[in-house]
Amino acid sequence: QAEDGIRDKLVTGVQTCALPISDAEEYEAVYEETDSYCEELLRGEDIFKRRDADVLEELATSGASGPLLDVGAGAGIILAAARDRGWDAVGLELARPAAEHIREEIGATVHEQPIERAPLAVNSFGVVTLSHSLEHVLDPGETLRKAAMVLRPGGFVHIAVPNWKSAKRLAAGIRIPWIFPEHISYFTRKSLGDLLSRSGFDPIRWQNLPLACDIDYRFGLVMAER
Repeated sequence: QAEDGIRDKLVTGVQTCALPISDAEEYEAVYEETDSYCEELLRGEDIFKRRDADVLEELATSGASGPLLDVGAGAGIILAAARDRGWDAVGLELARPAAEHIREEIGATVHEQPIERAPLAVNSFGVVTLSHSLEHVLDPGETLRKAAMVLRPGGFVHIAVPNWKSAKRLAAGIRIPWIFPEHISYFTRKSLGDLLSRSGFDPIRWQNLPLACDIDYRFGLVMAER
């Protein structure tokens, strides 16, 4: 009964929910003028700066280097962290207010297009990050396949998503606070691992991280190598 509000079916191994979004044009229109994501991230900016700096340090320790592509760049916090490391960084962000913030406040390149249509060269990035964005996209498999194309051989993808089988989600059911209408897919470790493998990645590190702040919900984290 607790699951009735979420359509409990599997599509290519991914837990999906029922959404009234049927095509790419409608999907992009949902995000185009919203500024809520950018505002929320900026409210927790110090926490996210530390988190993203730690993420990049872990990646660098594993052998990663720039340039970095951030898919769903939000307020551009990870782009700024990459530039602080001396890495070139490019963002993809559909929300126009967030994209304008990135250009004006961070000075980074940002494309207001999904990864499938963005002007990105093959083998041009060392790192692709999808921090709480993979659950938003219409086709996670296509997003990851395009990420694999733009990564150079040996490059890394970093993904953070809500964990559908976390203890907190299982206890709370659909009352868990990170079930949003704009979330199209939810993932377990197995479904995400299967999707990564089919998209050309070898997962090399998994983490289940605790609550960081009021808008950074419990999530599964995976780092994978092309």
